[in-house]
Amino acid sequence: MDSINILSPGEHIDVLVQGSKYHCSVLAMPELDELLLTPPVSGGKVVRLPDDDLVGIVYNRATGSYSFMAMKTGEEDGGVRLTIKSPISKYQRRDFVRFDTMMPVKVRMLEEGEEGLGLSRYAQIYDNPTPGKPRPMEEGESTEECVIVDLSGGGARFDAHGEYKPGSVVECTMALRRGEEVTVDAIVIQSDKLGNGLYRIRTQFVSLDEHIRRKVIKFIFDEQIRIGTSGI
Repeated sequence: MDSINILSPGEHIDVLVQGSKYHCSVLAMPELDELLLTPPVSGGKVVRLPDDDLVGIVYNRATGSYSFMAMKTGEEDGGVRLTIKSPISKYQRRDFVRFDTMMPVKVRMLEEGEEGLGLSRYAQIYDNPTPGKPRPMEEGESTEECVIVDLSGGGARFDAHGEYKPGSVVECTMALRRGEEVTVDAIVIQSDKLGNGLYRIRTQFVSLDEHIRRKVIKFIFDEQIRIGTSGI
């Protein structure tokens, strides 16, 4: 963790939870990957952070705003303990605008040293990009057909037959529009078992080319306008 990004006791931060933002203060950092925060408050009432789900943490520096994802791991000493679950990156509000969808995605586990190979590949032909169900890999295959259930400029959540351990890096190829693909690398930050052999995988895009990020965000806003919804 870069020293410019280390949080200090007493520092004010924002916690983003399911479309809402709450102000908190840092009580302590027991470890480099752990935070102890004052409980978020809204309307004079303490807001309980969700268990076993991710929240966004945003804080400011002279060089700009930064963000990362964290998960609540307990409550102690009048505070809320969280564990950092994603890399730290420059904060952009649009990255947290989530769009609920059902769209196919091809997911491939990357080998060590392979990260970054798929960041500039886009505008390829995608055969029959229609919603479907996750299909497990056949013997000899390296790519699994999964289904994205929500998408943002910063990451995606998809259903898969593979568990995909947190910390692993995957290559995701998705069709934003008929005839056009984008391929991005993502780090797995959460994997939840759904039953029926399925897992819900939450990822954060890494080293994302800005041109591709703009394509993803434009697709989200275009679709929200088309169906009359907003994730803001």
